[in-house]
Amino acid sequence: MWLNVARVSSRALQKMAREDALVEALFFGEGAEAERARQELGMEADHTAGMDYLLAREQMETMSRAMGERVNGDPVIADLGVSGELEYEAGYGPAFFLDPEAVRNALTESTTLELDSEVASLFAEAAQDGQFVVAVVS
Repeated sequence: MWLNVARVSSRALQKMAREDALVEALFFGEGAEAERARQELGMEADHTAGMDYLLAREQMETMSRAMGERVNGDPVIADLGVSGELEYEAGYGPAFFLDPEAVRNALTESTTLELDSEVASLFAEAAQDGQFVVAVVS
């Protein structure tokens, strides 16, 4: 399983909320299809990243148990501080997003981001530009 993330503007997020096909093409399209989605959303190819979701989840669950905390729900989603969901279903739950404030908070509070430097860099760039982060687990 993989956690796919993209940094997007508020306008792009609104488009993604209306058009599931854009979410599909952005995260799972190849070649020209993915490029068309990025262009329509005003994105560059380096505005996406991904990390091993299962590894992150296992590490988060292990840390919670070691600290004597009860694991309720998805520890990765909880750790990131998700703001909301889109209707797009990626197979392992709906697409979700973090608003700009949640993105900034995740940079200082999320353990998940410590597990992957590329995803952490994407969050840092999104925070700097006041962007949203949209993600799917596939």
